[in-house]
Amino acid sequence: MKKALCFVLALILALSVAACAEGTPADTDSTNTSEAVTAAATDTAAETELKDEVPDADFGGKEFVILMQGDEEDIKTLMWSETVTGDYLEDAFYNRQKYIEDRFKVKFVKPIAYEFSQVSSLLGADFNSGDGAYSLVMNQLYRSSADATKGWCTDWNEIPYVKPSNPWYNSAILECSIGNKLYVLVSDFSLSYIGQIWMLLLNRDMANDYNIPDLYAVANDGSWTIDMLCEYAALVYEDTNRNDKRDLGDKFGFYTSSVAGCEVAAWLYAMGGDIGVIGDNGFEVTLGSEKNIDILTKISELAIGNAGSFNSGKQGSDYRRTVFPSGNFLFSTAQIRDVLFTEFRNMDNQFSVLPLPKLNADQTEYYTVCDGGASVLTVPYNCSDKTMVGSLVEALSWYSSKEIVPLYTGLGLESRGVRDAEGAAMMRKIIDSVRIDFAYMYDNSQGFVMQLPKMIEAPSTVSKLVSGLTKAKKAYYDGIIAAYTSG
Repeated sequence: MKKALCFVLALILALSVAACAEGTPADTDSTNTSEAVTAAATDTAAETELKDEVPDADFGGKEFVILMQGDEEDIKTLMWSETVTGDYLEDAFYNRQKYIEDRFKVKFVKPIAYEFSQVSSLLGADFNSGDGAYSLVMNQLYRSSADATKGWCTDWNEIPYVKPSNPWYNSAILECSIGNKLYVLVSDFSLSYIGQIWMLLLNRDMANDYNIPDLYAVANDGSWTIDMLCEYAALVYEDTNRNDKRDLGDKFGFYTSSVAGCEVAAWLYAMGGDIGVIGDNGFEVTLGSEKNIDILTKISELAIGNAGSFNSGKQGSDYRRTVFPSGNFLFSTAQIRDVLFTEFRNMDNQFSVLPLPKLNADQTEYYTVCDGGASVLTVPYNCSDKTMVGSLVEALSWYSSKEIVPLYTGLGLESRGVRDAEGAAMMRKIIDSVRIDFAYMYDNSQGFVMQLPKMIEAPSTVSKLVSGLTKAKKAYYDGIIAAYTSG
């Protein structure tokens, strides 16, 4: 796997041309790898007009300590490398660390990784002790928002140099400010966040068999809609294994796992839907509106009622990683990180990445969300040097947007050494289309998100379900608003 990925990135950075089908370089030297990555990073950065505005500084060799959710493998594949290894992504991490250390005279130490609940416990302990042991925390979106309500985090508005309006942040996070306070930040520095963005996959070979038009062109001209997807999905069902059962051995038009709350939420938000807003009287539930009911009904028609759909009733990347690569599905819901799996690299079919469709052609933009389990950025309340943290977060986010994210997404867009330029452009559009609002960010499995799978099972009952839950959910969200605005 590593050799194949190294070669893919070598093509992207050094050659930018198609290469041999096996994807294994004749000679791979760690030093040469590092030099190639460094040269490419330098050239790209030099050509980039937009850059962070952080002044170079000398922080006297202070340690930059990140507390993150995950394990040793997550540190290695998403964040940090102790040395040059010959893997282009790991080498890019190493070069980023050296860039930051040289520019700001700091020590970028190996992140500390634990399971997400333990990360929260350590953050709370640091708050109580006043130790200030961590510079930055990168934990689950839902967990981080809950920790912030306990007072364990610093308002990002107090952190110098960080500008959430810059393109290396998801500026939609500003909609989550309460009382002009912002405790959670979404940045290109977090590959976990990038990797867990929801999108759609298309089996191009199967699309050709069914005379489906160029959907890159359709998506780019803004006319990719849910009705179109439903129409194409319905074209495909074949009892391939001839057992008179609808199972994974058959051929289908669409795969989904609608038992996952965040996946259903992605479809809701993609079509311009929402759960609720902050109004004059606190949190106002909007999920029961006519538009949202229409969207949930369409999701149900696709996931459950469509003749070409297969709904597994199972969730998680470990399951998704084998389903679409089987070659039996025309379309599949996916996360960006899914296409990095070996099974995708070994697919016999070519595939495309597409945005989740619009509700109709009148919708001006494509939208999606990131899974609630992805990592976001918070600063501990007892942060000892806000200027250093702000300087490094801004610089890391800028550098990552130009040098790391293109590598990460490019890994999954190479098919046996062939560059998919249209896919790379589409992937960036999908990343830039992520929505995040107050209701989604602070759901924490206590809002409506985890109720959505039940709602699409019977769309005609959604209004009743929403009405029955509204009082309790409003009280939950009003409590969050009060925690931020009371004093």
